[in-house]
Amino acid sequence: MSIIRQVFDSLQSFYADKPPMVWWPEDPMEVIVGAVLVQGTTWTSVINVLQVLAEKELLNFRSLADIDEEELLKIIRPVGLQGQKAKRIKGIAQLFLHSADGNIVRFFARDLQAVRRELLSISGIGPGTADNILLYAGNLPVYMLDNYTVRILQRHRYVALNATENTVRQFIQQELHLGDTAQEVRHFSNFQALMVRTGREYCTKTKPKCGLCPLVSFLPKEGAVGVSECVVQPCEPPKPKPLKQEQPKYEPPMIIGDPELDETERVIFEQVTAEPVPIDDVIEKSGLPVHIVRALIAVLESRKILKQTAGNTVKRIL
Repeated sequence: MSIIRQVFDSLQSFYADKPPMVWWPEDPMEVIVGAVLVQGTTWTSVINVLQVLAEKELLNFRSLADIDEEELLKIIRPVGLQGQKAKRIKGIAQLFLHSADGNIVRFFARDLQAVRRELLSISGIGPGTADNILLYAGNLPVYMLDNYTVRILQRHRYVALNATENTVRQFIQQELHLGDTAQEVRHFSNFQALMVRTGREYCTKTKPKCGLCPLVSFLPKEGAVGVSECVVQPCEPPKPKPLKQEQPKYEPPMIIGDPELDETERVIFEQVTAEPVPIDDVIEKSGLPVHIVRALIAVLESRKILKQTAGNTVKRIL
């Protein structure tokens, strides 16, 4: 049995008697629009915006393509970056209308790679967002790579620290390949949900709880890669409180490649690319006060996420 299948089986067994996870919505239209809205914000804010769109009968491609952009901006303002997201939503709506007359089933019934290229052709739609739409809205066997999955695989030495996103994605897809599309879709979706849950609860960015992690037995004897504060040996878990525990809620993960940032930091991060960008443009597009933007850039630079460059510019390091 492949190592990823062993990891998958272990996580399924560990979480079998735990409260179920709240994951991506089942409605494909909500997944498609939500995948754009969730960029750089929380799923709680997205849910509220999706409800407003549904109440206004706008959750269909024709309405989204025809709606006045200013009206759309007002509706999606709570999720931030509304100017960019409005254009992306309209771009997706126009794509579905052009390629399949707005029919979701027909749109995804074509060649997978061709569909993926069409999604990626829309400005602002990256691999993570595209693969999210393909997997959760199109039920296509494409693994949506997230930071939690990458972190766990790297710490366990299953993929190299410098492995590309495409390399990691192909590794997972090959390991979980079944030859049956429907089964693969379920496997990819369930595996990602379990990896995200494990990453959030145990394999955290700092001070991971390795001793309590369901994957502790998979760690190499040298320990987790790049982790200095990690208890490798199993620890005695804390005694449960006698109070009734609420069902945990799990938001869909951030898009791959995004560092863990708070909401304001992410607004700044979204304006910067791998190529130098004028800081004045970041200030203008973020809508934040000048002193706040410059202070946050300094903070992100100290965390080695951004780097200020010549000519009053800034670029991403991650």
